Amino acid sequence: MVDLNGGTIGRVASDTIYIDINAAGYGWFIDETPLDHSEFRYDRKLSLIALPGSEAEGLIDLWTVIRHELGHFLGYEHEENGVMEATLDLGVRNLPDWNADADDFFASVKDELELLLF
Repeated sequence: MVDLNGGTIGRVASDTIYIDINAAGYGWFIDETPLDHSEFRYDRKLSLIALPGSEAEGLIDLWTVIRHELGHFLGYEHEENGVMEATLDLGVRNLPDWNADADDFFASVKDELELLLF
């Protein structure tokens, strides 16, 4: 994690993903169970919104940001809906609309992944 400029919370440069240290001052929601979405309710097809009083309320969802930046690694561009939206509001979790090829790719690199702290 690094201190990115302004409101930038994540970015890909070359073969590295940079994540802002404090979510541009808003704070991170770090979900210990990111696949159950229990802190959220559906807002629309590919978007969830934090439940009032949940730990996710008012914070930036780290799970969404990481999946967004990984999408850029796969060549996905910004889209109008879902995890590849260009912006992310507080308390929102955007879901991917990726095909099985993307999941297979990430499953294949998990053993080779090296995380570096800056």
